[in-house]
Amino acid sequence: MQDYLSMALFALALSISPGPVNMITLSSGVSRGFAGTLPFVLGASLGFTALLFLLGLGLLELVTQHDLLMTAIKALGTAYICYLAVLLFKAPSTLAASEQESAPRFYQGALLQWLNPKAWAACFTGLALFTTTQQPESLYTFCSIYLVVCMCGIGFWAVLGSKSTRLFSTERRLGLFNKTMSLLLLLSAGLIALS
Repeated sequence: MQDYLSMALFALALSISPGPVNMITLSSGVSRGFAGTLPFVLGASLGFTALLFLLGLGLLELVTQHDLLMTAIKALGTAYICYLAVLLFKAPSTLAASEQESAPRFYQGALLQWLNPKAWAACFTGLALFTTTQQPESLYTFCSIYLVVCMCGIGFWAVLGSKSTRLFSTERRLGLFNKTMSLLLLLSAGLIALS
């Protein structure tokens, strides 16, 4: 039972901490509400869990043996986060117009996790701490716990955003919020590129 709690706390700490996925989720929650953001939350949660599972099955060894592959993932991830930051920067500054814009999609959430170096680092660390090749069921347990906790952690940001809608009900406030979140995404991408 203590192992399960440790896995859950690890997953919660990494799922709920600020990062590119959670910034996009928060922003979408403000402009599209929880229901409009849910596909992105599910995509990000399932995308992360699929990455964790495949790395645990052996992809981790392949990736860590090829520095060029990790460099490519980092470069693509940084570029994708910058692309999303530009979209957010140009997002409409009224809630009615924001709701008409396309919400972040399921596949975007999943893709962002595969291109997010924070997600890769979380996978590497979690697999080292909580799984062993001698006990393959430890991978299944860890992935199952992480999926549930990840949906809750990312979903928290969607709820927080949807509950903040009144705060960003003016064009000026919403525009400032979108631009601030965009700049934070760019900062996140810059930190990833420098790490």
